[in-house]
Amino acid sequence: MNKPQNYTVLTTTNNMPFNIGNNQKYTPSDQDIKNGLLILENNLKTNTALLELAEYKIQFFGYINDKGEKILFANHFCRNSGIDWENNWVGVDGGGNCFFEIKVNLNKKNIFDLKINDIY
Repeated sequence: MNKPQNYTVLTTTNNMPFNIGNNQKYTPSDQDIKNGLLILENNLKTNTALLELAEYKIQFFGYINDKGEKILFANHFCRNSGIDWENNWVGVDGGGNCFFEIKVNLNKKNIFDLKINDIY
């Protein structure tokens, strides 16, 4: 699968505003990302608070939870203000629906922990 320009896989937690605790990080495969994108598309298409998924750039980070399930942490944004988003975590205060985070459970094929930024 050729990687489209709208996503990247981050392999380090440097500068990320969360802690995966005792969970084990892993680097998602191309198939994991493809499956994650389908799960996101199927589950977010009715969320009217968000833009079309294709309008976002996405940073994926993978970890294995305490049940042995593969989880993708997906950071979405429509503006990156010149940040090297393919290598550095993009985090902002505010920004409204241009910025949101969500987790994808690849084993259960569901999403959880949707957090849409507030407008400041």
